Amino acid sequence: MYNPTVSRLWSQYRTLWLLLLNSLFVVFVTVFCSSHFETNDDVVMAWIASGQYSGTPDAHLVFINILYGYVVAALYRLMPGFEWYTCMFAIAHIVSLTIIGGQILDSKLHRYSRMAAMLLCYVIEVWALLLLQFTTTAALLATASLSLVMTSQTPWQRVAGVLIFVWAALVRFKAAMLVGVVFACYYPWSVYVYGFNWRRLATLAVCVVSGVAVQYIHFKSYFNDSRWAYYYEYNINRGKINDNPNAGAVREKLPPQVRLADYILLCNFFADTDVTDLKDLQDINEVMDQVSLRQKINNWQKLKNLWNQFKWLIVITLVVMVATAVALREKWWLAFVPIAGCMLVVLLIALNGAVKIRIFYTILLAVYVFMSQLHKPVVKYVSPVLLALCMVGFVKAESTFDYHNGFVIARYERNLMRDLPDDVTLCGWSAIIKSEYVNPWQVSSYFPMQIKGKGWLASSPFNDDIAAYTDFIGTNNAVFILNSQADKAIKLLTASIRQNYHKDVEPNWLMQSRFFSVFNFKEKVSE
Repeated sequence: MYNPTVSRLWSQYRTLWLLLLNSLFVVFVTVFCSSHFETNDDVVMAWIASGQYSGTPDAHLVFINILYGYVVAALYRLMPGFEWYTCMFAIAHIVSLTIIGGQILDSKLHRYSRMAAMLLCYVIEVWALLLLQFTTTAALLATASLSLVMTSQTPWQRVAGVLIFVWAALVRFKAAMLVGVVFACYYPWSVYVYGFNWRRLATLAVCVVSGVAVQYIHFKSYFNDSRWAYYYEYNINRGKINDNPNAGAVREKLPPQVRLADYILLCNFFADTDVTDLKDLQDINEVMDQVSLRQKINNWQKLKNLWNQFKWLIVITLVVMVATAVALREKWWLAFVPIAGCMLVVLLIALNGAVKIRIFYTILLAVYVFMSQLHKPVVKYVSPVLLALCMVGFVKAESTFDYHNGFVIARYERNLMRDLPDDVTLCGWSAIIKSEYVNPWQVSSYFPMQIKGKGWLASSPFNDDIAAYTDFIGTNNAVFILNSQADKAIKLLTASIRQNYHKDVEPNWLMQSRFFSVFNFKEKVSE
């Protein structure tokens, strides 16, 4: 039943109502619905910011801009024990969802289409909250920013759009720019719907320039310190190898100074940075750059996994775009520019990298939000049906994930760690410690002991005590590993230690359970 009082209160205070409802929604999902971080990258950055990793809160969050890191670290100093890293993400989601929701409600869609678009937005947001990740958080912020700029009518909206885009670039520069590329594919369509406006175009330019500026500050901050400068370059070159599907193609063509065992250990995120230094990584990348384009195109076959998991969603999305093209009539090509642009982006990424699910969803989120604002009223009865079908496809794709096992493994690992001496520092083999399967509001206090990782923290000043494999000989440092991987790892590590340090070692088992083992090394006694 229509109530004029409720309608008036909603109209006058809609933004506040949306903020309140979205706050309750985000808190409920992250606290009560088995939310966790998608990868352990966020957990380690939360440990760094809180001081759990190095002993004192630090702003060097590596993947996240150092300016953002200063804010989070300062909050941890102000109120230790509270998960500020997670709280800042929650605020970002609340703000983004409020802006996107407001934009959809103000769009030119028919009211049924707006309802369907809002539901689809919340379905996607549930996934983003259940699998919190800095990349998707930045993508959500950037999408909200550019959707606000696209329809901006006042200077304050344009200023807000720029500030939110800077916020997105601080959280993850590459994700913000990826959303910017998707928006560029939609820009001709937006001009057709809203007309050309030089203020909006200038605002978009300011967004990009501001994002680049804060990234430059981040870059310069690392290079003001020689040790962090070395680490910054080391990590960039390491990432080009670890995330590259061409890494296996260069095993037989390694630089002469790089031994195969050390390269395999590097590919398993367990490099000895005293052995495999920056020059070695640069030489490996030079070899990798020589991989032919034909070989790189073969990497597209790996997109089959993405297709098998999300084929219904992809097909339905294409149907939506075709229906939109029909509705646009003489401007049908405007709907196909985004399709071609997004497909080209995915194919380019796949040449030298893995198209991870979070990248796919980053593009998908931007596609749906921008598209919801650019429909013409002629599709008012078609679009809600198509958006509802997209929702079904999204839920079907999400149903393929199994999160339960991760939580069980994390609890099992924590219980095993309680049986170890308190002074042991654990270093997980690859990503075996499932720290990401912890409620995001408890990441700093869940595990009972010091945990460190090589991976993307290799050569960082935080890891001085585990930089070399010799740091695991006769010390309190130990490797946490699956039993099924232990023999291979020990064989590689002992070979590397013998070849590079001229020491014969054998494993010293600190703990062995049904599934996991903890070991370090001891030197063999000469007979």
